[in-house]
Amino acid sequence: MNALLALFETIVVILLGGFSLGLARKLSAKMQRRIGPSVFQAFYDVAKLFAKEPFYTSKLPVAFAVSSLAFQIAAVFIVIDGGDTMMAFFVSGAGAVYLAAGAFASPSVYSWLGARRELLAIAAYEPVLFVLALSVSTHAHNLLLVFPAAFLAAIPVLSVLLERSPYDVPGAHQEIVSGPYADYAGRLLGILNLAKWAQLGFVYVLLAMLVWSENIFLDIVAKIVLVAVAIFATIWIDNATARVSRRTMMLTLPSITLGLMAINIAIMHLAGVI
Repeated sequence: MNALLALFETIVVILLGGFSLGLARKLSAKMQRRIGPSVFQAFYDVAKLFAKEPFYTSKLPVAFAVSSLAFQIAAVFIVIDGGDTMMAFFVSGAGAVYLAAGAFASPSVYSWLGARRELLAIAAYEPVLFVLALSVSTHAHNLLLVFPAAFLAAIPVLSVLLERSPYDVPGAHQEIVSGPYADYAGRLLGILNLAKWAQLGFVYVLLAMLVWSENIFLDIVAKIVLVAVAIFATIWIDNATARVSRRTMMLTLPSITLGLMAINIAIMHLAGVI
């Protein structure tokens, strides 16, 4: 019964990941004084993709795309089911690598460029996710009060995953159209979109674990508010900055985020909290 409940919650979290993409686009449009698409646009897009006839130039990208989705779903399920958070982190990381591997399996030059940039992004944000996952694996209550840098560090990670400035390097729509997704179409692209939803859901679950309350209602509200603030901050930064280069991303994203975490730990240690 617990496994069935965890599976249901996993599906809900993945759907929330898709909803957050539409919400991000809507918030960005409002900040730019545009109407923008519906908050459910991501669902419309995926439904349209799955309605198309399947067309595959090779079976290898299909295997990588399905593997990426399976690993991302598994990562969310492991965390929600009370499993090892660090194991879930590595499972999610494998799913991200499968996305890049699928792009490398294509003969398209644009797909290769997108795959290389995706690997650079993974190398930049995975250390941050590692520390975040390691932090929440302690199961400390209201970790946000002791380790607020973990929340701040997650915002640049969301910038990459939501494909927002300044770290939307893999997509780089003005340069290579759609990054590692360049050679995917139809249902296969729909599968990868679902994998992205699940990856976002995994990050949201990690963020939600930073706060806790004995009151179930307050606990749920606090978790939703925390995730919503992270999304809002990401979109605000997107509208206030321009996309940086690959080199700048590799230098600034891990150094700033891990630096904040290190300073936070040092302060808490000097204060005798940890």
